[in-house]
Amino acid sequence: MDLLQLRVIERVLAVVVGGMSVYLGYRLFIKLPEQMDSSGKVVLPGGISVFVSRIGPGVFFSLFGAAVVVVSLQQGLELNLANKLASLRSRPRRLPI
Repeated sequence: MDLLQLRVIERVLAVVVGGMSVYLGYRLFIKLPEQMDSSGKVVLPGGISVFVSRIGPGVFFSLFGAAVVVVSLQQGLELNLANKLASLRSRPRRLPI
């Protein structure tokens, strides 16, 4: 397998894992009864705090899955054929016997 195929497989797996996290988090959110004392606080760089209350663990699970999908799709694939062609040309050729 070459590098491009491995990168494609990596991205597909990241999207599948993120999608499953979103789906399973949603299912967990639906199955659990509403809890009145559940809350969460996320502190982001720059002193920004996000405080949420009255949510179940399924919401955090879904947010994690969404973050995985966003991060995996944020940067595009880059293919540098010039370096690959240069390395192929520098290899000694084998003669068929």
